[in-house]
Amino acid sequence: MFNIFAFGLCAQGLVIQPGANLVSNGPSLIIVDGNGGWINNGTASLVTGSTNTVKFVGNAAQNIGGANSTTFYNITVANSSTGLVLGKNINVNGTLYMGTGDFDLKSFNIDLGTTGSLNNESATSRIKVTPILTDGNDGKVIATRTLVSGLNSNIAGLRLDINSTSYTGVRTISRGHQQLAGTGDFSANVSALLYYLLPGIGQLSTNNRVIINYFDVEFQNNTVTEANIRLFQEIQQGGVPWFTRIASTVNAGSNLINSDAIACPYDTYVCDRLGLITFNELITIGSNYGDHPLPINLVSFTTVCDKNKVLLQWTTSSEINNDYFTLEKSPDLYFWQVIATISGAGNSSSQNNYIWTDEEPYNGIAYYRLKQTDYNGDFTYSAVVSTDCETKVTGADFYNLIIFNNPYEDDIVITFQGEEGLPYSIFLIDQLGRKLYNKISYVSDVYERISISKNSLSTGIYNIVLLNETNIHTKQIAIIRK
Repeated sequence: MFNIFAFGLCAQGLVIQPGANLVSNGPSLIIVDGNGGWINNGTASLVTGSTNTVKFVGNAAQNIGGANSTTFYNITVANSSTGLVLGKNINVNGTLYMGTGDFDLKSFNIDLGTTGSLNNESATSRIKVTPILTDGNDGKVIATRTLVSGLNSNIAGLRLDINSTSYTGVRTISRGHQQLAGTGDFSANVSALLYYLLPGIGQLSTNNRVIINYFDVEFQNNTVTEANIRLFQEIQQGGVPWFTRIASTVNAGSNLINSDAIACPYDTYVCDRLGLITFNELITIGSNYGDHPLPINLVSFTTVCDKNKVLLQWTTSSEINNDYFTLEKSPDLYFWQVIATISGAGNSSSQNNYIWTDEEPYNGIAYYRLKQTDYNGDFTYSAVVSTDCETKVTGADFYNLIIFNNPYEDDIVITFQGEEGLPYSIFLIDQLGRKLYNKISYVSDVYERISISKNSLSTGIYNIVLLNETNIHTKQIAIIRK
């Protein structure tokens, strides 16, 4: 047995051999210097007295490990190099003081129990895990506390406030430091290097709120910035979990983000289905960008010519929060026309097959794309696919009259198909029957496009008329002047 009464200096580290017992009888300070570490292969009793401290002051990375776990009273991290690396679960019953250097937990945990706390953590001396986005490397700091009704500030030094009238009593809280990521097509969507497990937290609300103190460095290797961060909570519906945004307020000067004090601080889809949704324990910080990666795993998106039709097919291997698909087509990759809206599977972990037929395809090359919209209103586009289903136009017939009338564009754009070299007349007529535009167009290369300026037009209803010797097509449009 090795007794420590007041002071010990371990220049090359401290190793407790199998069968040995390290006991601290009263206040003591153990300094681990150089590049030495703390290796416990025996037993250690270091829990007597509030001044019982192990201080790591090395000039290279130092380890805490061994075959057996150690229960410390106080630990001080004062490493002038990269800090400490944890190789075994440990307990800290007093204070874990972050002076200089980080504390890399790797895949191990620090349990603060009911009395321990984290102190003086900063952006340059913090708890972390490396490498990020690595399975198994997800060490946590754990604390058990009795929460009161109302505000509980900086619980166990974990940079977390809980202001609640329902989340009270004895609670075990865990803080993780790994970067959470999506999978498949949305694997680029990642969180900050910080999250919390709050078992039983349930739905956040006016009287059930969280406040998190973050460091800017916890957004490293990430496109997330303070200007667009929000809190996210993992929720579950129909057995499929996903993250939903929480209405949040950011104080960039203090590096604080809190859930807003409203009855339902979630998106409309969630608030409308509170009885169907389970609110899980995991809360983190992520991006509030509208261009989130596609929340589906799109396996394929193909087109097939079928006589005078185009068959569009797509397959997903899983879907999260997927409301609906919109099919769009274009003759030139510039003007896009919505041709169908198809409901998504919502949340699904199995394969889903979709099919839709374009009954009026363009003659020749046409381009198609798939727009996916989730329950939050966020959307994104698939890659563009093309097809060439040329159909011979006979006589002076024409078809596929399409009018692009974007209120933010200066021109009305008209496209149609007909027989090459034959004349077609185009008119723009107001509600009084006056012809405001008249042009004879000779179709070139089957497909024709005409632009009509809106600069001289007033707000109102107009008719576009396309005619030849045998046919006439009329479509009504509305002009809204900005």
